[in-house]
Amino acid sequence: MTAHPRYALFYLGFTACADSGLSAIRPQDTDTGEPDATHDSSQSEQDETDLSSAPDPRGDFAFYRAGGRHSPMNAATVARVQELLDMAPALRDDVFMKAGDSITVHADAVSCFATDPVDLDRHGVLQATLDTFLFSDVDGTTPFDRDSLAALGAQTAAWAISDQPPRVIQEVEAIQPRWALTQFGTNDMRSGATFAEGVAPFGEDLWELADLMVQEGVVPILLSIPSRENLTDANLWVPTYNVVIRSVVQRYQTPFADLHHALAPLPGQGLHVDGVHLNTLESLGEHMPCDLSDAGLDHGNNQRNLLQLEALDRALAAVDGALLDPEEPPYPGDGTPDDPFPIDWLPFVHHGDTSVSSVATIDHYTGCDADQDESGAEVWYVVELHEPTSLRAAVIDRGVVDVDIHILDDSATGEGCLDRDHHLVDTTLEPGAYFVVVDTYVADGAPLAGEFLLVLVGCEPDDPDCR
Repeated sequence: MTAHPRYALFYLGFTACADSGLSAIRPQDTDTGEPDATHDSSQSEQDETDLSSAPDPRGDFAFYRAGGRHSPMNAATVARVQELLDMAPALRDDVFMKAGDSITVHADAVSCFATDPVDLDRHGVLQATLDTFLFSDVDGTTPFDRDSLAALGAQTAAWAISDQPPRVIQEVEAIQPRWALTQFGTNDMRSGATFAEGVAPFGEDLWELADLMVQEGVVPILLSIPSRENLTDANLWVPTYNVVIRSVVQRYQTPFADLHHALAPLPGQGLHVDGVHLNTLESLGEHMPCDLSDAGLDHGNNQRNLLQLEALDRALAAVDGALLDPEEPPYPGDGTPDDPFPIDWLPFVHHGDTSVSSVATIDHYTGCDADQDESGAEVWYVVELHEPTSLRAAVIDRGVVDVDIHILDDSATGEGCLDRDHHLVDTTLEPGAYFVVVDTYVADGAPLAGEFLLVLVGCEPDDPDCR
C-alpha cells in the first residue's frame, strides 16, 4: 500500500438540510395482518466475498446527505475501501483511471497537474497526494494525463459499459488502477424520449458501471454534474440526475464529490459561455486550470481539479484507516408498515431489497386506478410534510427485478394511493403524513423481487413536470 504521510482533515462531510420542511413520524396502530419483517440487505444470498452486495443501512453505514463537497469518510466508508483493497491487492494504490465525457477529457481537466504550471496556493496540504500520482508511471504517462479508454467526449455511462469487455474493464486491465474518477450524466439526460424517461436508464447504467468497478476491486469516486444553463428544461432535471448519482455511490459506500455543490457559488456557476462545459482562469492569454488560488477557484475547471485532488487525498487517507468524519447513529426503522424507514431530509437516497422482505400487505392500489398485480413483497417509508411540497420520487431497479413506487395517504392502504408509477412520480403534496411504498410486481404468478434504489428530491421552482 502507498504510504501517505499527510491528510487534508478539514473538508466537511454532508450535513442534513435543516430547512427541508420534513420530519419523520411513525404510523400508529397500523394492523397489517402480516408478520413483521426486518429489511436486512446483509442477508443476501450472494457469496460473502462479493463486494457488490449492499451494506446494511441499519448497521455501520454512511448516508450521503447534501450540503458539502465530499461524502463522509468514517468507519463505514473506510471499511468499504479497505475491503476492496484486500479483494484486489494487485491493483496500484498510486494509480487512478478516468471515466467520463467531454468534461473529463477537456484540455483543462486534471491533465494539467502533469503538463501545466501548478499553484496549490493555500492547498499545499495536497502536495503529498499530488506527488503520489505524479510519480507513478502509466505506460510512460501519469494517471493525470493518460488518455483513458473509458473517457470520451459526448459519451454516456451506457457507452462506458458497452463493448466486450466493457470499456471500463479495458481501462482497468490496461493500467491496474485502485481508484476511478467517474463523471457521467450530462449526456445521459438524452437517454430517453424525455428527461423523465432518461432517469431510470441512466440509473441502471451507472449502477452497472459502479458494479463492474467494484467487482474488480476498483474504488469508484463519482462526481455530480454541473448545471445546464444552455437549456432551461434540462437544467430543471439536473438535481434529479445528481440524486441518482448520489444513490448509486451511497449504495456502494465509496467516495462521492459534489461538483454541482462546489460550482454553485461561483460566478456563472463556473460555466463556459456554452452553458454546459466549465470555464478556466486565463492569464496573459494562457489557460491556468491548475491554479488553485482564490482567483483560480472562481472558475469551473480549476474548482473541479481541486475537488478531484481532494477526493484522491481522502481516498488515500482511507488506505491507512484515517477516519476524517464523525460517525452517525444507526438508521431507524425496518421497512415495515409498523416501523417504516423515515424520510427526514431531502434529497433522500436509499437502497433496499424486496427479496428479503416478508411484508406483503397491498396487492392492488385501487386508489390510483391501478390493476397491476403488486402482491409481492414491499418496503415502506414514511414522511411528514409541514408545508406544501413538490416532490419527485423515483425507484431504479435492474435485470429481472421489477418493483414500482407508490405514494399513499396516512391510511396506509391501497385505497389511499395518491400516485404511482413503474419508475418516477412527480407530485405536490399538502402538509401531512404520507407513505412511500416500493412494491414488487408479480408476473404470471412470479414475484420479480430484488434490489432497488429509491430517490426523492424537491422539485425545482417552476418545474412544469411537477404538478
